[in-house]
Amino acid sequence: MLALFDIMDEWFRRDDYLGCALMNAAMESRNTDEKLAGIIRAHKSHVLEQLRALVQAAGADDVELLTQQLDLLMDGAIVKAAIKKIPAPALEARKIAERLLLPDAFRDASQDKAVAL
Repeated sequence: MLALFDIMDEWFRRDDYLGCALMNAAMESRNTDEKLAGIIRAHKSHVLEQLRALVQAAGADDVELLTQQLDLLMDGAIVKAAIKKIPAPALEARKIAERLLLPDAFRDASQDKAVAL
């Protein structure tokens, strides 16, 4: 699952990265072109289906919630990388995804750190 964000990092580092073409089209058209909006919805549905399958295979307790959270995280990273023209949002999003996917690992680490203080 986290490899998705590594792939995004590679994508964001490309010289020709301008964001997601379909996101850009949706914003430009303001979803007023129904044919275009249908294409965008179909693509998004496919992305969510693939992401949902990965989340389910990972054994998540709440597949739908985690799918939606990761989708939002990915969309946000795509937009932020395009606006700022930097690849950093991919790795920032990866760190957040780690916390969503492995909350116990972070809870244990924070408890150990609190005890050490």
